[in-house]
Amino acid sequence: MAITRIKVHGRKVWQARVAYRGLRKSTIRNTKEEARDAESALLQELKAKAGQAAQHAEAPATLRTLCELYVKNLEARGKGADTIGRAGETARAIERLMPDLIDRPVTAIGEADIFNFRKARAETSLSALALRKRADALRRAGQTAKSDAFEHKALDRQRKGTKPSTINRDLRTLRAMLKRAVPDFRFPVGAFFQDDETRVRWLRPEEELLVFETMRSLFREIAKFAALTLMRLSEIRMLRREDVHLEQGVVLLPKAKAGARPVILSADAQKILRQQIHAHRDSEWVFPGPDGRPYDRSPTSGACSAGRRGRPGFVTSTSTIFGTTGRQWRLTRASPRRSSWRSAAGRRSG
Repeated sequence: MAITRIKVHGRKVWQARVAYRGLRKSTIRNTKEEARDAESALLQELKAKAGQAAQHAEAPATLRTLCELYVKNLEARGKGADTIGRAGETARAIERLMPDLIDRPVTAIGEADIFNFRKARAETSLSALALRKRADALRRAGQTAKSDAFEHKALDRQRKGTKPSTINRDLRTLRAMLKRAVPDFRFPVGAFFQDDETRVRWLRPEEELLVFETMRSLFREIAKFAALTLMRLSEIRMLRREDVHLEQGVVLLPKAKAGARPVILSADAQKILRQQIHAHRDSEWVFPGPDGRPYDRSPTSGACSAGRRGRPGFVTSTSTIFGTTGRQWRLTRASPRRSSWRSAAGRRSG
């Protein structure tokens, strides 16, 4: 603490300065006596702030804080915008449906809270809530016709409900958050809905040709390369020339989901990369878009349109090609003597 006389804009005044546990504050007064009184008041203020900070630090973290820290952790680990966005959507879903849960200490969350969130998520459509909110705003503004239209949309969304896969996605995100904060917490396995096996179809030989060969160039090469290597879509999109080593028959990924890893290339995969590198000599990317930059993950980027041209509803997203279907297809090619593997073409090997 100190009281000194200083000059401010040509006027002599008294300054009171106080420091307490890393906190600092100062003020100026016209007289020395006023500065002494202000000094005492500043000290009491800093003591109160320090006490609040200590109390806040000792308090257990809430689920809201955990969600915020989890999103920051994903950003620091270089995760994609989709992954970070999904974490934010899960936090908003919890806040909208269970506001008491979002501000509850993480250590106080139990299995009953998980099942209650699952129940609320299944019974209430978030998109319906958003549409109903928009309808109320339009009704207050006097736009009755538009308000009724949004209200009908909200009712339709509510009737359709929330897909089990969407609820499972939120539950997996919540499980990942709690696992980082409370490693001993046992997330109830029974909270997850059973996966819809009908979402994945098996390709017959003629359908395999129909899907891959009817794609536009580059999307076709990306799909085939994914099926041959099991690389993730993000890894293929962001693949650089410097990571490809055709003489050794390997791709060295410097930054994969689980860290750096090598990918062994088959002869067919090497052929695709060799053609791509030759066709795009001036690009640092192996699969560049028309503007020279990597493609994004837009559902209208072309890869997902191939199925609509060949067989309606088969390929609804790039994950159908680059996910389970490509994995099963690749395992069959890699294990021709294993009769237990079923290929994406719908035939048994061996």
